[in-house]
Amino acid sequence: PYGINYNDSYAVNNPKVFKGDAHINKTILQFIHFHQTLHMKFSYHCIQYIFIVLLFSYVMLFQFEPPIGNIPSIHWTEILLIILISCMMIEEFRY
Repeated sequence: PYGINYNDSYAVNNPKVFKGDAHINKTILQFIHFHQTLHMKFSYHCIQYIFIVLLFSYVMLFQFEPPIGNIPSIHWTEILLIILISCMMIEEFRY
């Protein structure tokens, strides 16, 4: 109902996420399928890319300082940026 979905057909034919209520299972399955559609994945990738660009701009404009003395100083935003870009590269290599 939310566009083309390339998921495993077993989950569609056997919609059991929890052993309890069938309405909860259907709602959770619809939630999962909605967030796995192509337009939602594209939206999430765009939001992630914009966030990385904004964070990189912030680091370059305000937090990029040379080390003082012999102790290298790295700000938490630089660490977050390194982690996000590493995850982005791993995701690109995965596809």
